[in-house]
Amino acid sequence: MIFRLLHNKGFTLMELIVVMALLGILTSVGINIVLRTLEAQKADSTLLEMETIKRAIAGDPSLIINGRRADFGYYGDMGIMPSTLTDLITQGSQPPLTNNTTYFITYGWGGPYLSKSFEGESDAAIEDSWRNAYIYTNSKTVNASGDSVYGKITSRGADGAIGGTGYDADIDLEILKREVVSTVYGSAYTIDGNPMVSGKVYLRKPNGTASLQKDSVTTGLQGNYSFSGVPRGTRALSFKPAGGIETNIKSILAAEGAVAVPRVTSISNLVYVTGSATLLGSSNEQVQFQLRNLLGQNITITDYRADYPGNYSSITGPKYNKLNVNAVTVFSETKFPKMAGSADQIDSKGDGMTDFILPNNQTRTFIMSDFQDKSDVFQDMTGTAFTVILYSSDGKQYSFDFSL
Repeated sequence: MIFRLLHNKGFTLMELIVVMALLGILTSVGINIVLRTLEAQKADSTLLEMETIKRAIAGDPSLIINGRRADFGYYGDMGIMPSTLTDLITQGSQPPLTNNTTYFITYGWGGPYLSKSFEGESDAAIEDSWRNAYIYTNSKTVNASGDSVYGKITSRGADGAIGGTGYDADIDLEILKREVVSTVYGSAYTIDGNPMVSGKVYLRKPNGTASLQKDSVTTGLQGNYSFSGVPRGTRALSFKPAGGIETNIKSILAAEGAVAVPRVTSISNLVYVTGSATLLGSSNEQVQFQLRNLLGQNITITDYRADYPGNYSSITGPKYNKLNVNAVTVFSETKFPKMAGSADQIDSKGDGMTDFILPNNQTRTFIMSDFQDKSDVFQDMTGTAFTVILYSSDGKQYSFDFSL
């Protein structure tokens, strides 16, 4: 038997060089793929974290409880954008959360608004996935699409520098005006079924302080009103007919977009009859005006006061010596020192005032007679601005303004 000796042939130097080159290329490609994957993951996690910060500011519209949006974030609680990102974590000097039981509004700092992973960090340490601090601004601007911007969160990307391309590019997340504010509108009618024309509607909202801000608008011919720029959340409306007092507090939820408030009806009040103020007497020394009771019930008036600053002296006058209500004298005094002057509650003057009733849904004519000075000379009251205050037996005050 013949055995043939076999020899294993090795790699040549050229083959080894080619193999090493291929391995280097594959390794380089693999490393680049891994690095790009890591950068992509950092970009994704950074954007997710920025969206978390945005929800902390603007609230989470997907959080619904009993069919109503329940989370309006920092802006909903405070009514303003945070000054820095740490305002979302630390209360500091920010006003505490307060429950106003008169207007049914809870407002103030209700944080922390960010999760535990952010706590204990300084503003500079609220960082993206590349360990670069987020840039935050609350300057109001308009973006390229024409949207009003209330705030912006920015990551400088992988290189931590302004601009760049690829993963070095900046990542911006805007907080738009339409994401944090609403428009509230509706109409108001008085108890007699008529539109509340030229009345006042007030809206109370947080404004970053310990007190609620009170905005007002004047109603139109159909009792219509509208408020724009209302921070989203629970807010309060109240109503004041022309010449009446503020009443009928109504809680509303300012949520997405324009919020239509159901028609407010049966607004009860004591109102000044617009245009009823006039002057009487040969020297324009008598002032006449009318009030209408729309309170839904009779009320008893126990005191009366008229303020007319600008041309009044407590010593020289002018003072008035009589008050008539529907031709019935309820106050009369002939001696000048005991006559009623500006800011006097007349029940304390002279022999006092006789209580009188203002019947429900009826108009009464008031006449303040014989304005005169210390020398018994009648005074022309043309151009005088009045504030009249009536005090009722149930402790309420009704104030009306008019000019002659």
